[in-house]
Amino acid sequence: MRNDLYDRTVKCIRCGFCLEACPTFVLTGQETESPRGRIYLVRSAIENQIGWSEEVQAHLDSCLGCRACETACPSGVQYGSILEMARESLESKRLRTWKQRWARKTLIKTLTRPNRLRMQTAVALKLGIKKTPFALSRHLSSDEQEATLPIPETGKWPQSEYPKPTRQVYFLQGCAMRALFKTTNAATVDLLRRHRCEVIISRSAGCCGALATHVGLADEGRKLARSLIDSMPKDIPVITNSAGCGSAMKEYGHLLENDRHYAEKAVRFANRVKDISEFLYESGFVPPKASTPMRVAYHDACHLAHGQGVRSQPRELLALLPGIDLIELEEADRCCGSAGVYNLTQPKLARELLERKWNFIEEAKPDVVATGNPGCLAWIAQAAKEHRSAIQVKHTAVVLAEAYLKD
Repeated sequence: MRNDLYDRTVKCIRCGFCLEACPTFVLTGQETESPRGRIYLVRSAIENQIGWSEEVQAHLDSCLGCRACETACPSGVQYGSILEMARESLESKRLRTWKQRWARKTLIKTLTRPNRLRMQTAVALKLGIKKTPFALSRHLSSDEQEATLPIPETGKWPQSEYPKPTRQVYFLQGCAMRALFKTTNAATVDLLRRHRCEVIISRSAGCCGALATHVGLADEGRKLARSLIDSMPKDIPVITNSAGCGSAMKEYGHLLENDRHYAEKAVRFANRVKDISEFLYESGFVPPKASTPMRVAYHDACHLAHGQGVRSQPRELLALLPGIDLIELEEADRCCGSAGVYNLTQPKLARELLERKWNFIEEAKPDVVATGNPGCLAWIAQAAKEHRSAIQVKHTAVVLAEAYLKD
């Protein structure tokens, strides 16, 4: 792994195109809080010029992993994989205290087990607890500022009549999506059925491993990836409505490249993965007839835009809805600060990015902000609530599916 990691770092020519694309560099102005600076730290550690130290770990911890630098990079540096591999190396050094390691593993286990997440969130909200749950915050971050709890969606999606299916697809319900966004999942299934899909939900499908891999717990990520591959054996599309999950699954080929039993299966599986907006666009989206007069602003989820390169498809689908005025946000593809568990581990920087994002949203004056990832949904909705705004925050699939209900 070390040679592969080193080979990836030397592709950086230190041109600086990544700097203004990087949210943490824009906020701090520090070279070590930029992709270029972090790559230099990793390369220096591999070359034994510096150690794999707590200082290096701190600078990598403060990275969102948004991969906007990859979009900006003229040399094709694969920063996302550099970050994950470097974090894996650092975790193996056990630089964190046992309480910090316990807190991070407990957090990942909670967020990737829908029943546990749903129960703990419901209990906390019932007791009036609004800040970070699980009594972990003091071990996850040195920031004094705590993150707030997401509020689960309520309500049931109405049943409709659907045309006869002509193809099969798997739908990955996801962890956070299943626990907190059940209505969004139902709307996604509704869209697929309206477009003649028989939707198969594998009961054995668990977590995709995205969060574990992202924070450096790659062995756990690989274990989850293998299990998910086995749970969806048919050679049919795998649909997700979570940008983070989709990005991780599309990169299973890299994650499991050294696994002789799963390397080929991982590549085949990755090629079957489609974001819901990507799938509908490619399949021939049939818009509803009824008009829905509404101003919609689209926020690019990082792992959809930068991780998967899916940018135009959601916008084009939204623009096809009768009555929709699609408006472009300033810095639409800059991270909102959620970034997996980032708003829990780096709440101060996450909050600064959220306020920056919200200011641009308020300037655009939309009725709805559409996006394609659970973290973005919960985090931006938090800003709307705190600002007592009437602006609604919805998944792109919900905006599309609701338009059909007026036909």
